[in-house]
Amino acid sequence: MKRILLNLIFIVGIANTVKGQEALLCRGHHWTEEEANLMLKSFASEWDDRVSWEARAKRIKRGIIQGMQLDKMPRISGNFKPIHADRKVMDGYLVENIAIESFPGFYITGNLYTPIGGKKPYA
Repeated sequence: MKRILLNLIFIVGIANTVKGQEALLCRGHHWTEEEANLMLKSFASEWDDRVSWEARAKRIKRGIIQGMQLDKMPRISGNFKPIHADRKVMDGYLVENIAIESFPGFYITGNLYTPIGGKKPYA
């Protein structure tokens, strides 16, 4: 009886966890799998050569800039002020951990991966 009760508690706990996760997923606008497939086909119909692809890429970039309101960021000139840089040589590549202060109080962090050796760049 004790084992059945523990199993029941476990199953109810999993069900509540899954239900709680469902509440966290797909908030806001989202597509069903079928809608997403239709949209991908629609997107793919917007280009058929390099010129049309580059035009689409510009529209996407403009949408991201407007959507994130990056066009409202203050204009700055001059060089970024690096505040941290570490280099680590790995097997065939170099990793640089960087942090820069792009303007007072605003920091950008990231990793730069650079191949080591005489490999040709990708075209």
